Amino acid sequence: MGPVLGSIGGALGVAGHVGGFLGAELAPRVEDRFVSGMDLGLEVGAAVAVAGVVIALLALPSRENGR
Repeated sequence: MGPVLGSIGGALGVAGHVGGFLGAELAPRVEDRFVSGMDLGLEVGAAVAVAGVVIALLALPSRENGR
């Protein structure tokens, strides 16, 4: 079970090694879960970036003399 849980490459390798119906069912599920996790990570990263911009705009002093 270690290679399946360790990485997408390991899981796809196991799916290819198993072959047949189980391998054909495992590969697309692995890819779907990987993309789902990647989407979540990108959404969290974007939210953190937006929060940083908002905090910077609110916390940094404005320029009064155009300098």
